[in-house]
Amino acid sequence: MRILWDDGSGREYPARAEIADISVNGMRLKVDERIPLRAYVICNDPKLGVSGRGSVRHCNFVKGKYVIGLEFSGGTGWREPPNEANSEKLRNFSVALSS
Repeated sequence: MRILWDDGSGREYPARAEIADISVNGMRLKVDERIPLRAYVICNDPKLGVSGRGSVRHCNFVKGKYVIGLEFSGGTGWREPPNEANSEKLRNFSVALSS
């Protein structure tokens, strides 16, 4: 997924991110660079139905990547799969993205 983050001074930086986890109100991404706490990140992935602007709540270096936690005050746009079959599709999609 491509993201765009703002350093707080109005300067924007593009980056590539891998989705590690997602919920209705937030997501966890893996990125190559450190993104400061409270920075705003814009995400848009039509395939997953995710779009919006989230605030960085944590950024930790894990196994060569930075893992960031984003909180979306207006929600991510993603909706919980209603059944196990859809949950399995989402897991398969996540695995495909990480390969």
